[in-house]
Amino acid sequence: MYSQNVFQKGDLLSMNLTNLETRIMKLLWKLDGQGTVNNLIAIWEEPEKPKYTTVLKILQILEKKGGVSHKKQGKAYIYCAELDKKDSIKHNVTKLISDFFGGNKLGFANRFISDNEFTYEELQELKKYVQEKERDLHDK
Repeated sequence: MYSQNVFQKGDLLSMNLTNLETRIMKLLWKLDGQGTVNNLIAIWEEPEKPKYTTVLKILQILEKKGGVSHKKQGKAYIYCAELDKKDSIKHNVTKLISDFFGGNKLGFANRFISDNEFTYEELQELKKYVQEKERDLHDK
């Protein structure tokens, strides 16, 4: 049985996650949204892996915040992401644009393009995304 939390989707998106909480959420998403503490440690990307108790404590904090739930499977607890990756990215990019660019999406896009180096292929792909968006708007 999954643990219960009382958070709504909007609450989950607006929660402030620490860097470590964010890293653990990313690892859970990489595991298709669920895994044990040991699963998370096994796919930890840095050479120095965190201690079991550290990962467990962060998962417990995330559970209190409503970002994860858990179910018992045998002797292990399976932690499940309650926070959707796509929704989280959209919320955080929207917040970034609002906080740093006053909601100006073009200002953000200009800064992003100006401050980053792109290969020719990446620029072609970026153009493709813009063209797809134009088609979507035209078809409405």
